[in-house]
Amino acid sequence: MLVSRVVQFPQSTPSKFGYKKAVVKKGRKKVNLEDFGQLNLFTQTKEAKVVSITPQLPPFEEALLFDEQGQTEKAKEIYLKAIHEKDHLGDAYCNLGIIYSQENDSTKAIDAFTQCLKNDPRHYEAHYNLANLFADIGNVELAKVHYQMSVTINPEFSNGYYNLGLVLATSREYQEAIEAFVKYKETAPVHEKENAMELIRNIHQSIGN
Repeated sequence: MLVSRVVQFPQSTPSKFGYKKAVVKKGRKKVNLEDFGQLNLFTQTKEAKVVSITPQLPPFEEALLFDEQGQTEKAKEIYLKAIHEKDHLGDAYCNLGIIYSQENDSTKAIDAFTQCLKNDPRHYEAHYNLANLFADIGNVELAKVHYQMSVTINPEFSNGYYNLGLVLATSREYQEAIEAFVKYKETAPVHEKENAMELIRNIHQSIGN
């Protein structure tokens, strides 16, 4: 009779990487004060005075600022404003979903991530965050699908490979888990590569290879 073995990881239960916020992508046009009804720091008239003005941020960037400061209620309010104004629509839904996830409101979180993907099917952060959520609530199959989507869209996203490897290992798909950890090792920062090797060694030892 075949006996299935459980992988003994270096830690009893390795922690997966957490949620990943969507941020303002590189290459966005620099904010122009006059675009938001503000004065330039210097004007050309004789009466001009040097003034110090902080430009009004677009809703998504403002929400992200509050979010990163831990002011989640204010962030939620302004992410919803960004959604209403279609400012970084997918990104706003994605980050709103993270907040709902952290509040243990899985229904709203799934809806927010789904709305993000409806707007942008290749939003790799939303796939990854949705996978994390499904892993947390025990839906391993959907977690695998969305982790795989995240790394297919962004092959350099090392966290996705790592979390995919953990899910595959816990569902005893050991060869696939090893392949995911190998990809993690190839894409992860140098100081994290040994952790990947340790995970791979433990799988080999557990399955007798």
